[in-house]
Amino acid sequence: MTGDAPRSLRRSVRSACTRPIVVALALSAASVEPGLVAAPRTGADTSCPDSPASPVNASPAAASLGYLAWAMDQFHVRFPVYDDVSSAGNHFPAFAKIPDANAPVTIDGSDTSNPHYGATAIKNTFNAVAPFGGFYFLNGVLPDGATAPELNFGTVPEAGIDLSGATALRFWVRGETGHEVIDFFVGGVGWNADTGQPTEPYPDSTPRYPPRPHTFPLTTAWQPFELDLTGLDLHYMLGGFGWVATAQDNPTGAVFYLDDIEYTLDPAQKARRLQEPRLIRSFTTEPFQMLPPPVGQFDLTLRNIAFTYDNAVAVMALLAAGTPDATDRARRIGDAFVYASQHDRAYDDGRLRDAYAAGDIKLPPGWTPNGRVGTVPVSGFYDESKHTFVEVEQQGISTGNNAWAMMALLALYRRTAAPAYLDAARRIAAFIRMFRDDTGTYGGFQGGLDDPESTPKRRLWASTEHNLDVFAAFTVMGQVTGEPEWQADAEHARQFVESMWDADRGCFLAGTLDPATRNMQPGQLPLDTQPWSVLALPDTLTLHPQVLDCAERYHRTTDLGFSGFDFNDDRDGVWFEGTADMAVAYAFAGNPEAAAALRGTLQQAQAMAPFGDGEGIAAASHDGVSTGFTTPAGDPFLLFRRRHVGATAWNVLAQLAVNPFYQVAACVALSPLSCDDGDACTDDTCDPSAGCIHTERPATEPAGVTCDLDNLRALLGMSPQPACSRRCSRMLITLLEKIGRLVQGDGSRSRKQHCQRLRAAVDNAGTLEHLVRRANKRHHIVPPERGQRLLSEATRLDGRMRLLKWSMCGAGVTRRSTPVQFMGGAEPNTRRDRGAVWRAVVHRTCRRNETASWSTPTASDCGGPGSMSVVGGRVSISPSLMRRGFSGASTR
Repeated sequence: MTGDAPRSLRRSVRSACTRPIVVALALSAASVEPGLVAAPRTGADTSCPDSPASPVNASPAAASLGYLAWAMDQFHVRFPVYDDVSSAGNHFPAFAKIPDANAPVTIDGSDTSNPHYGATAIKNTFNAVAPFGGFYFLNGVLPDGATAPELNFGTVPEAGIDLSGATALRFWVRGETGHEVIDFFVGGVGWNADTGQPTEPYPDSTPRYPPRPHTFPLTTAWQPFELDLTGLDLHYMLGGFGWVATAQDNPTGAVFYLDDIEYTLDPAQKARRLQEPRLIRSFTTEPFQMLPPPVGQFDLTLRNIAFTYDNAVAVMALLAAGTPDATDRARRIGDAFVYASQHDRAYDDGRLRDAYAAGDIKLPPGWTPNGRVGTVPVSGFYDESKHTFVEVEQQGISTGNNAWAMMALLALYRRTAAPAYLDAARRIAAFIRMFRDDTGTYGGFQGGLDDPESTPKRRLWASTEHNLDVFAAFTVMGQVTGEPEWQADAEHARQFVESMWDADRGCFLAGTLDPATRNMQPGQLPLDTQPWSVLALPDTLTLHPQVLDCAERYHRTTDLGFSGFDFNDDRDGVWFEGTADMAVAYAFAGNPEAAAALRGTLQQAQAMAPFGDGEGIAAASHDGVSTGFTTPAGDPFLLFRRRHVGATAWNVLAQLAVNPFYQVAACVALSPLSCDDGDACTDDTCDPSAGCIHTERPATEPAGVTCDLDNLRALLGMSPQPACSRRCSRMLITLLEKIGRLVQGDGSRSRKQHCQRLRAAVDNAGTLEHLVRRANKRHHIVPPERGQRLLSEATRLDGRMRLLKWSMCGAGVTRRSTPVQFMGGAEPNTRRDRGAVWRAVVHRTCRRNETASWSTPTASDCGGPGSMSVVGGRVSISPSLMRRGFSGASTR
């Protein structure tokens, strides 16, 4: 395989502080006019309060999760205007001269002479041959057919950005000589600055602020300024920032520099922004535009890129953690995949690109490539010398990357039951099926498309790695849907993988060069096909028990004190992501010692700069580690020492010993984090030899009911808030608290009193289930999938509450008593309770709940001999099942 690298790798060293937090200090009224506050710079800010703190005793997995959270939020806790040229967070990129195109001003957004922070600053120049001049930073418009944004001064409708909730505009500035006097402002596009009246039909929602004249003297040192925006109407903004210099204030002209321009947000707007779907930027790049080979322009060209594969692995890592916050973050990425599959600028078939731009998930208002509104931005960088935006990683669409996104979506569907994830996975699967090869010597699924937007060409090569991905994705699709045709496609992919076995070397090859030729080229024996075959295929270790020995022989290497694995067989550096692959494979291959040693290597890299920062991990041990392959653009595919989402996410999986292909844990030592199934009603333990064990608490004890209450409280507490109307939420919470008080005994009540309380709790549980069912039916609970989960949990609570009452008090709860015969001597109960028994046993014991990892019973538990039967209107339940409280067996 020569046309494409098996997968896209990226990431690197995160600087000590990612974004400075500017704290504006109020100066005297005599030195600073109202509305513009300057704070003297007292030194570089190294506290980084917006960066996640990494506690000394935090586990390596938790620390890596902290890195993923920081990388995910860095552009959404604020609204950046300019960080660096081509930053993923930038807005208002169309620079317009003031007062017109003949103004004697210039601007350079890629100046590297002395940026305040990061790689670049904006150099601004005013020539005093005219009375004044300046620049607007506009949103602009990108109409159909345009390749660069056009200026819009209020003549185009629906082209403004909503900045409601912004409280201040902060920026840093310094002068070349220290004698510059500049006017800074926001808004006013489409307004007459003299009369304060709008002149265009679709102007900014606020006139220029602060009103002119409003100047401020600069110094040669960087200074933070702040415009207080409290009370302004910012719901429709064409101009996010502006400056003007006058010849009167600057008789010899002015040269000054701007950097780190951003809007701060109030808590409510920040919370809303953090709930937006988004993809994580794949690399924390270094603050350079160009470095000597082999790095070159890496830090510029991949500054804003979010690879689909990296984000899919991040979803798997977040779901493996299983915490509410991690699950919510996984959903934000999954929602971004769903949105991208539906809002591409060119495609309508649900496919995903290999990469997108990080930051906002959709282009701003007024940007309509191919006449489409709200499309997902593609990755790239701005070439200042040519005034051109250069797209990156858009030369091909890969089967394997789509399969990884499909796996991530299916994992989210299993966890949440949200149908949007399954629907998006189906569309991706249909796209992948287009590349099934039924005529070539080796078959399988071919690599995808080259030049997909201009002249699409089907790739003739097929990748072993891609087919492993397809096998797992289609296998899970078959499990989720129960549709047998997916297994046939999975088997087709498996047969291709098996045909890539090289018996002479005891390794899986990279794939084929064309439908009839296996890839035997020197330097192109990849590492990942070895561990991934163990994780994706159920019979690899049976058929090829020596497969991991291949990696030891051909890929094991030591570099800069790290013992790990290289991407290919030239062994010129340690690939940390691949080392994590091997750690997970060894955990599932029954070699805990080897897995532990590799986890130690990853922990070493994570803790040591420049390979890690205590949280994230670089892609490779040094810059320019070769892979033997080329990128879709034809360049050598190299790995760099940059913090990488893919490597960091795989570190989470390695530390927790979780197989991302199927979201199952091998577990290491006794780690509750690696086995937590998210259900408060199961006690989760980890046996290194047996795997994760989830023991469901019996419903015959109060703890078996209060845990259901905890699950319901957690569901009601999830975002967004409230779950339903305030009245509805209050009623549900009140019922939960009342049931909790009734169930808990204090030891001072008689048995009769306690049973009376339990009967009342049963009635309240029934009321709760009824209210949830009614609210769910009327679509009052948002989002709908939360309604489904609440109903499922309320139904379980209703059934388990009755079981608790039966076990402690016997029957006789209502006047409409109908006999129910228990084979263990239990007393009769009501017809309604008989129905509850049936629901509890069949729905909760004999069917696996798709929203959590409940126990799986044996055949005899599910209606087999000696379990439960209904004869002549009587329910018979075996003593063993009764003792277990219908909880099912403790299974792994």
